[in-house]
Amino acid sequence: MYKVIQLDSNNLENLHFLRAKVLRPGLPVQNSHYPEDTHPETIHLAIQNSDNQICSIATFISQSSPLFNEERQYRLRGMATQELYRKQGLASMLIKKGVSLISRNKFSLIWCNARVSALSFYEGLGFIPIGEEFEIDHIGAHFVMKKLL
Repeated sequence: MYKVIQLDSNNLENLHFLRAKVLRPGLPVQNSHYPEDTHPETIHLAIQNSDNQICSIATFISQSSPLFNEERQYRLRGMATQELYRKQGLASMLIKKGVSLISRNKFSLIWCNARVSALSFYEGLGFIPIGEEFEIDHIGAHFVMKKLL
């Protein structure tokens, strides 16, 4: 049994550990800390299993991209799922919950830098790629993607 929980921004050790393990393997955990992690409007969601273990995480940051005209935007960052729990719909649950929370607050767009390997996942949730593929150092090829709310 899985449940979506919202993490307290004062207690993010598990979130940072999972981000580092999945998204920045081999790099120090500090590389997985985002400056916006403790901002009041930042939303940290996680999937917790019946043993209270964090299986999947996502961070939603109130951050605008100059690529879009919408005034009220959120950015999805740090989407990560432990390998054992992948392909079970957990990340989709997090995005759907995040979109629900964000749209209630009258935000009109969510965007992210998506790894090329995850394009079809995001497209299945209504995101569309924008612009050309680009490279993020030490991480790989990405596309900017957006979803109108």
